[in-house]
Amino acid sequence: MKKKISIVTPCYNEALNIEAMHLAIKRIMEDLSKYDYEHIFADNCSTDETPELLEHIAASDKNVKVVFNMINYGPSRSIANALFRTTGDAVIGVPCDFQEPPEMIPLFLEKWEEGHKVVWGQRRNLRTGGFRIGIFRMLYYKMVRGMSESVEIEGCTGYGVLDREVLNHLKWIGDPEPFFRNAVTAMGYKPYLIPYEQKARRAGKSSFTFLRYLNTALTSLIATTKLPLRFATILGLLTASGSFIAALVYLVLKIINWQNFDAGVAPLVVGLFFLGGVQLICIGIVGEYVGAVLTRVKRRPLVIERKSLNFDE
Repeated sequence: MKKKISIVTPCYNEALNIEAMHLAIKRIMEDLSKYDYEHIFADNCSTDETPELLEHIAASDKNVKVVFNMINYGPSRSIANALFRTTGDAVIGVPCDFQEPPEMIPLFLEKWEEGHKVVWGQRRNLRTGGFRIGIFRMLYYKMVRGMSESVEIEGCTGYGVLDREVLNHLKWIGDPEPFFRNAVTAMGYKPYLIPYEQKARRAGKSSFTFLRYLNTALTSLIATTKLPLRFATILGLLTASGSFIAALVYLVLKIINWQNFDAGVAPLVVGLFFLGGVQLICIGIVGEYVGAVLTRVKRRPLVIERKSLNFDE
């Protein structure tokens, strides 16, 4: 009996790339004839011609399955929902923009057949996406490596192969904002890494802005470490200790030179602004964790599907 490979392609406004990606995957999997396969497109409520193109492709190719989300739920939730709909022995996520080359699929599967449960591509060129994004990405990895309780592998986006065993564990976790690349290493799996060069987008424009990168980085950090909470506690203790010492120094100076020592209002104003800033930082850190807890206890579905095509059910 043939093993089955599931390929998941998330897409949002990728009308210029959809057909080319479908043909690229089809050619690759036809060469890998020892496998059965399914190709699942997860459309995150595109506003261009992407849905119409996907319906046409699904009608002509029964290996293609399509999930249409009700609204745009963000990339992590949309991808997770599609991954959990797969039925293959191994799952490969391939973005629709061709930045991650689909030609690496045979190599991924070769290493998976050797017994590796997780096989990931690792970008050599980390500063793609412009100078600002490149610097931000580099600083993010340095910060996470020092703070995260799980291993964050630099240059890995999760592009590669997950064995069905790993995916079943990820599904059991039930994270409402899934970050698989953190969860995989936190569970103890050691990915086999294959270096590659990330390419420029084949066509179209990325919808991932700098602010969305920042939001993803913060969410990932909150999900993988409690160190910011401890930082807030330590900062509060240091600030309180420093304020107490400063008060003692002022008191001693005033007692020694009662008539001539005049501190003025400047230290008071500076101290108030400093303490206010520290309080806001600590409240913000606590708020991020409270927000993460609130997201989890709401128990909302990953996505609500408007329609799906070519699924057996």
